[in-house]
Parts: sequence; structure tokens; C-alpha cells
Amino acid sequence: MKTIKTITTLFLMLSCTLLSAQKDPKTTVEEIESKCASTPTSQRVTVSVSSFNVATPTAYAKFGDELSQMLTNALQNVNCFNVLLSLKDSNEIMQEINFGESGNTQAGTSPKRGNMKGAQVIVMGKVTEFASGESSAGAIGIKFGGNKAHIGFIIQLINAETRELIDSKSFNVDGRANGFKGLKIGGLNVAGSTQNNKALADATEKGIIEAIEYIVASKDKMPLPKVNDVNSKSGSFISVSNADYAKVKLLTDLLASKGKISDKSISNGTGSFWLEHSVASDAIADFINTKLGSKFSIQSLDAGEISLVAK
Repeated sequence: MKTIKTITTLFLMLSCTLLSAQKDPKTTVEEIESKCASTPTSQRVTVSVSSFNVATPTAYAKFGDELSQMLTNALQNVNCFNVLLSLKDSNEIMQEINFGESGNTQAGTSPKRGNMKGAQVIVMGKVTEFASGESSAGAIGIKFGGNKAHIGFIIQLINAETRELIDSKSFNVDGRANGFKGLKIGGLNVAGSTQNNKALADATEKGIIEAIEYIVASKDKMPLPKVNDVNSKSGSFISVSNADYAKVKLLTDLLASKGKISDKSISNGTGSFWLEHSVASDAIADFINTKLGSKFSIQSLDAGEISLVAK
């Protein structure tokens, strides 16, 4: 009888241990943030999260975009990195710059071209497994009902300067409908189809937290490449209104002797280009006025920006 009681006691103790192991407390964004509290901004790697590619037909199309947005926001919140918008999301900024360069805004009020920062490390992701739990769906042979969900994804850390793979890791997480309490993920409200699926939201929250932990733990492996020489060179953004191709070409042919010309474009009668040079912008303006003063009038002059009107 004593032997049976002993075995029963051992069984109960083992069961409690297993249950306890299954209920590990979740790591929070605040706990991860504490690891970077003493890192000055100048010593933080500049990162950008690309949109997650979806490599499984079971995931809905926008799930990869939702993951990348949540991860971007969470990385910003932990204050371990200088976080940039992805190239995809930067398109709206480029539209704002182009809008200003077309002469639609007051002089000096539009963002200038050439001042955006480049990422030192690109965080790339790929969704490899997905079972939302809304109906039974297979993920690597596992079936999930309505109260469970499963996601799998790969994170790759890429040196943007050399294309070298710094590190890579796979994540596989399960979520339960009663595991998500309506909290935000990394400070970002759960969006899209994830919002109305608590099991999927729970899995996504766990996955994002694990990904942040991994990326922060890998930060010492990330090099701090020197700023690209092209981005650090001085120059002037030059725009010319009332212009056509011939007038812009006349101007660029003249200024080619002063430096490298790039980003040349003409839109709605306004031409623009970037002139890389080592002298002051007013010296370039004086040169234009001396050589082509009869054809172009200088309307405004600022450090790094010259606006002209073709006569």
C-alpha cells in the first residue's frame, strides 16, 4: 500500500513539474528593453524590417505584412536599435518629396532629397507554417481546431552593405484562444484577420516576442559598417522650373565639370537633379549665374539647395 502511495505521489509531483514547465511566464517587451537601457543612440545598429514573404498557401496574403509591421514597432519600443521604415513603406515619403519638388509647396517647407538614412542590417522574414485555428488546417502534419493556432517563420539578419548572412533562426509557436487577453503586441494593436482570432493572436504575440529576444541577443554580432561614402558626400539639390529637356540638359552639361550628377528628372515643366560637389552651394550658384545668367534666373539659394527658373 505504501508503495502505491509513493508511486502516486511521485506521479503527481512529476505532473505538476510538467505543467509548471508548460506555463513559463511570457517575456515582455519591457524586460527586453532593460537589456539596452545603457546603449547610446550613436552605438545602436540601424535596422529595417522587410515585408515577410509568405511561403505557405494556408496563410492569408497580408499576414506577412502584419508580422513585419508588428516586429518593426516592437523593435522600436525596445530601444536597442535605430529603426527605419522599410523600403515599401518609404514610398509615401518619396511621393511627398516628389510633390514638393514639382513646385506644389512653399519654398523650404518640403523634405529634401538625399537626407534619408540607409539600413546597416536588414531583418528579412518568411512565413513557413500557418494554421489559424478557424477551421482544421494542416501544418507539418499537425491538425488544429478552433481554439488553437500555429505559425512558423524564419528570421534572417543581413549585412546590407555586403549581403552577408549574419545569422538566421526558425521560430515555431502555438497559440490558444484562452492565451491571448486582448493585449497589444509590442504596443501595436493586432490587425487584420489576426484581430478577431484569439488563438492566432496568441501565437503571433509569442512569435514576435521570441523574434525580438533573438534579434536583441544577436546585436553584438551585427557590424557597424562605416557610412557609405556616397551618402556622406556634400552637394546640392538643384531644381529648375519652366524647363524642358533641352534646358535641363544645358544646365547639367555645364555643371558636369563641377561634380557628379544623379537623380535627374523632369515632371510637369520642373526639372531636378542632385549635384555632388565639395564647394559651397553659393559658389555653384555664382558659377551658374556667370555662365548661364541670360538663360536661368536664381530664385532661391540655401545650403544644399538651389532653385532656378528658365527664362
